[in-house]
Amino acid sequence: MATAKALFDALGAVDIAPLRVLLGTGVVPDMRNGEGDTALIIAALHGSEAAVELLLMHGADVDARGMLGRTALLESVTRKRHRCIELLLSNGSDPNIVDETGSGPLLRAALRGETEIARALLEVGADPSRENKAGESPLLVAMRFGHRPVIRLLLSQGFAPWGASKSGRLALVAAAPLATPEDLEFFLSKGADLNVAEANGTTPLMEAARVGNFEGAEWMLANGADPKAADEDGATALLLACRAGEDRLEAKNSLIGGEGDYFEIIRLLILAGCEVDLAAKNGCTPLMYAAWLRSLACVELLLRAGADPNRANIAGTTSFDFAGDDSERLVMLDFFS
Repeated sequence: MATAKALFDALGAVDIAPLRVLLGTGVVPDMRNGEGDTALIIAALHGSEAAVELLLMHGADVDARGMLGRTALLESVTRKRHRCIELLLSNGSDPNIVDETGSGPLLRAALRGETEIARALLEVGADPSRENKAGESPLLVAMRFGHRPVIRLLLSQGFAPWGASKSGRLALVAAAPLATPEDLEFFLSKGADLNVAEANGTTPLMEAARVGNFEGAEWMLANGADPKAADEDGATALLLACRAGEDRLEAKNSLIGGEGDYFEIIRLLILAGCEVDLAAKNGCTPLMYAAWLRSLACVELLLRAGADPNRANIAGTTSFDFAGDDSERLVMLDFFS
């Protein structure tokens, strides 16, 4: 009797003839390797279309679970094996099956921006609203990574995706860092609300300001976004734009914005009526953070708008203290004080 080793050795061959011979002698196709994966899962993982087809013809369990609860379909979607996906779905693989993280094939397709795979899954009944254990839906993931064709496909399914996920995340807030004016206009046509806020008070405008998405922030303000809204810490979009890069790394590695984008966002928010001295609950103002993290031009912009350089936070620290030993900023603050 052939062993599991012989079956998996046959899978590794360039020619599938050895596999055909083994299966023809009655070898059970669902034997597992040392990691608990079946031959079908391994064939899908390697993208061996002929082996997948042959195993299915000999009755392999299309939805057998392997390591971490993965199935042949989940492995195929993860590795973008289009023909394997087609074979598995045509043989009845469950498009809503999930792994140990609760992630299904559609979420994996959304994560990788695979529109055609997502379309194929939706056509056979994949649930676009299903969330994983982290509370992420396919739409939330696609929005977070800016996969626009997938986003449009998912929004065409006729469900209302704008409520909070199990994790408390809102799709529009997740989309805001990368959203273009065209994206935002499309989202609003599908029922999105620009002033929606997560449980912690974060709005789409705040997220756009935080990462330096000037075009997105400008469009939101022109279409009714509230520039004065504050999150649970008392931070407004203006303060978040000034504070972006608080870890002194994000300012260089933000998703979109360079320093020029932050200057324009700060200017835009001031013109929109943001109070320049409105402090967060810790007493810090936009100017304090700008004196620490932003350019001299941003500091000057806030000062000319009336920001008070002598104001102290709850720890007694002023913008002068935040400026440290930066002589140019200190001269600027002293001039306006």
